[in-house]
Amino acid sequence: MHFFVLGLALLVGQRALSRASEERPSVRVVVPPGLSAAERELRVDAAILVEEGLALGWARTDPVIRGRLVSNLRFARGEPQPLTETGEPAAGEDDAELLEEALSLDMQRTDLIVRRRLVARAERLLTSDVRSAPVDDETLLAFRDAHPERFMAPPRYRYVDLFLSRQRHGEALAEVAAAMQRRLAAEHVPPEQAAALSDPLLYSPGDRWVSGEELGRRLGGALASNLADAPLGAWSGPFESSFGLHFVWLRERRAATPPTLDEARARILGAYRDARQEEAVRTRMAELRTHYDVVIEEQEGAP
Repeated sequence: MHFFVLGLALLVGQRALSRASEERPSVRVVVPPGLSAAERELRVDAAILVEEGLALGWARTDPVIRGRLVSNLRFARGEPQPLTETGEPAAGEDDAELLEEALSLDMQRTDLIVRRRLVARAERLLTSDVRSAPVDDETLLAFRDAHPERFMAPPRYRYVDLFLSRQRHGEALAEVAAAMQRRLAAEHVPPEQAAALSDPLLYSPGDRWVSGEELGRRLGGALASNLADAPLGAWSGPFESSFGLHFVWLRERRAATPPTLDEARARILGAYRDARQEEAVRTRMAELRTHYDVVIEEQEGAP
């Protein structure tokens, strides 16, 4: 366990020393028939992490595990659980004895909640150095550039919208749109006059950058895809949305670009640490497996 965080160096050292004098333990993993190879591997990893947690003494030192085992044994015996004045489980005078009896019955390996707690703690321990390690900007930028599909900002647009409402014009919408198209061409209507000519629309991009995703979510229809090919500095359309027809004066178009660190630092850092954590778990679990003989058994009805 030499790869655990420095704060647990003493425990790690003791664990490593104890291994030198121990026989190679065997881990038996019972699985249902037909389980995929990947799921089998996950169950083997979990079984090993349970054993590591137990070897580090967590069944006695972790208050959640200790309380669970004592409560389980009381329930099995039909004994009442001591409660506080607020109705919470309370410690009993015989908790220490009950804990030892539960451990002698191997309940720490059979209780699902206890096993999950052991696995979760062990996984955090395996990767806590990775999660807390400082990361410089150069590393984050390199990670961003290596995974453009994860971080690339979508194309964005800044445009003026002249809207004709389907609800207002009904069956005459196409005729109204044709007349508006002729007027825009004949009178060279500037974009500043669009507001006076438009029907009311609850959503308006204003003078800001918007993505095709936002337009699709707010307006529906094909407007977003039309903007990808619309000419700059001229009226184009009409383009259909869920609410009617739009004539668009496209001021600027920005191609898909990677975000800056200022724009997406938290997202890039989180993804980087997730990736490093997965890598650390794979590497360190492979190391842990070298200390165990793993036996996988198929059994009908296994969880």
